[in-house]
Amino acid sequence: MQEQNPIDYRLSPLHPERQYGRRCRDVSFFQLHAEGAFLVSAKKSAGITRKVEIDAQKEALLEVKNPFGDKKFHLDLKSTSLIDKNTPLLRFKCQSGGIVRLIAEP
Repeated sequence: MQEQNPIDYRLSPLHPERQYGRRCRDVSFFQLHAEGAFLVSAKKSAGITRKVEIDAQKEALLEVKNPFGDKKFHLDLKSTSLIDKNTPLLRFKCQSGGIVRLIAEP
């Protein structure tokens, strides 16, 4: 996960494939602390992002680069509202304790 600013996250960090030229097709992380009081979890298998979950620890605006590109995905929100979905960045208004789940459709 790379932070571009306190609310703009891109979920494609440097990993062994980029560093060592090896394919790293299965990657996951759980509740990494991110600037802006977010906990971020994600899972990638067979080289495809399967799920991203972001837990807001305080009220905040959140922007996430769509990890699925033009593929369909399911959006599951708790104490969070979607502001914009029609750009490469997904925009959310999160309450404290809010959760954003992005899940790839099969």
